[in-house]
Amino acid sequence: LLADGAASDVDTYRGSLALIAGQLERDLAEEGLERVGHVGERAEPATHHVEAVRAAPPGADGDEVLEILQRGYRYRGQVLRAARVVVAVDGGTEQGTVRE
Repeated sequence: LLADGAASDVDTYRGSLALIAGQLERDLAEEGLERVGHVGERAEPATHHVEAVRAAPPGADGDEVLEILQRGYRYRGQVLRAARVVVAVDGGTEQGTVRE
């Protein structure tokens, strides 16, 4: 019984935090803050910092973002932090090779 109550409390707490985080994201978006970097988009030097490259999987284009390592943000059109990403590359590049 005690264990069930504790699990329920944790679930309630997580649910409350999710609601608060969602409201905060909506409020910040209304003020002009937006996330930068999404899986599947083309990597752009102004908004993406490429941490590693991987061979492009079937169906992926070169320079396509495969993974987000850290979200980036833009505020009213100005990049605050570029997204740290892993990008697909065509050809014989080794998996995990870091671009400089």
